Amino acid sequence: HKISHELNSRHDFVHGASLAVLFPAWMEYVLDDNNRPIFTQFAKQVFSEATAEAGIKKYKEFLASMNMPLTLREIGFS
Repeated sequence: HKISHELNSRHDFVHGASLAVLFPAWMEYVLDDNNRPIFTQFAKQVFSEATAEAGIKKYKEFLASMNMPLTLREIGFS
C-alpha cells in the first residue's frame, strides 16, 4: 500500500489502479514456504481454491474482469 502511494506521488496514477498492479505482483514475489499458509487461506476463503497460486491467479482474473490494469505498462508507466 505504501509503495502505491510512492508511485502515485511521482506519477499521476489512480491509487486503485496502482494497487491492482502492485498487489498481485507482490503476492507472487513474497510467496514462499514461510507465508504460503496465509496465501492459501486467502485462496480458500475468497475464491474457494486449494492453493495459494490458484488464489493469486483468480485474484488477477477478478481484477481483469473489472478492467483493472495488471501491469505497469497498462497504467502508463514506461
